Amino acid sequence: MENSADKMQVDLLAKTGMLIEALPFMRRYSGKTILIKFGGHAMGKADYVNAFAADIALL
Repeated sequence: MENSADKMQVDLLAKTGMLIEALPFMRRYSGKTILIKFGGHAMGKADYVNAFAADIALL
């Protein structure tokens, strides 16, 4: 069974991998204005709202 430190490390490694994969796109759009729509079904569940906010904060 994983402890919370192991889970946090796995989560951080996953986020790091995602950022490495996204870096070329982030560079391409650096300095540009990006519109992100959040609405509809996603607004109906607190889990979706929290996940969306975490993803935007990561960017």
